[in-house]
Amino acid sequence: MNTTFTLAPAVSHGAQPHQATPGSDRAVHQQKRHSGGNSVQRWLIVIILISVFGPYVFPSAKIRSEQLAIYGCAILTCFQDPRALLSLRRSMLVFFVLWGLIGATGALVTLSGVATEFAWSKFFAGLDHYLSALALMVIISSYFMRLGRSRRTLREDIVFFGRVLMFLLSANTVVELCQLILGLPFSKHLSVFWTGQSYNFSTFITQNAVGVNALSMGRLTGIFNQPAEHGIAYGVGVILWAYSFSLGHRRTADYLVLSGLLIGGVLGASKIFLLGCLPLAILYIAYAQMSGTRRMSIGDFVGLTAAILVCIAFGLRD
Repeated sequence: MNTTFTLAPAVSHGAQPHQATPGSDRAVHQQKRHSGGNSVQRWLIVIILISVFGPYVFPSAKIRSEQLAIYGCAILTCFQDPRALLSLRRSMLVFFVLWGLIGATGALVTLSGVATEFAWSKFFAGLDHYLSALALMVIISSYFMRLGRSRRTLREDIVFFGRVLMFLLSANTVVELCQLILGLPFSKHLSVFWTGQSYNFSTFITQNAVGVNALSMGRLTGIFNQPAEHGIAYGVGVILWAYSFSLGHRRTADYLVLSGLLIGGVLGASKIFLLGCLPLAILYIAYAQMSGTRRMSIGDFVGLTAAILVCIAFGLRD
């Protein structure tokens, strides 16, 4: 009796083998699929970040590396899981449709020649502005659909993307220092990033590229053609560094990266960076200290990023 009485609870309360049900198997399968898909989308975004720092791939056609990366990643996203894109919320689908109508309207105006004299180069350039933005929306939407509701994963991905961007910006700072030390003989090789063409020393000085004009004013932008692009890139980089700092990433390497961001941003002399993003980054860190917590919320990060866009929109022009 005692033996039977002793064993009875063990049988009833002990570990029992899990009996899988079709619904639970389906949920586990979907979770694994979304986890793997999110990893793919994560690396697609990294590829796009790297391609932004690339040169013109086909200079005669004015095709840049980021164009190939954005459209290629968007096509891969559509083929990877088309059912996920079809399951977008109605509000997102309406937004995509409206964006497409805006692009179609601009294309019709360009083809009609009402606004400006028609040229195929202008038509395809304007079309690229709308299609590249639409392709990025598809990629980012797919990323967030696979991300789910894991706030920790989003925070880790923001730090990860920030580290990739900050590494690329630090490499561009090295290019700017080479411009400073070696002068025009080195800078002329950067024309493959600015205009897609290579020039000899004499013709390089006479080019009307924005990067050449900025260089003549002592503004070193590295692979960026326009100081405004340079300021936005370094501004986003320093904001992401502040966000990483607020999460406790304070190694020696992090401070070396900050030095590279500050040196590169100052050499470019962009008002977007100096008067907009850099003060916001300082306020970001100060707010983290005064609020009594060093772990900034994602909402605070989005709010400060929106403030960057406001600074850019309201007159901080280079």
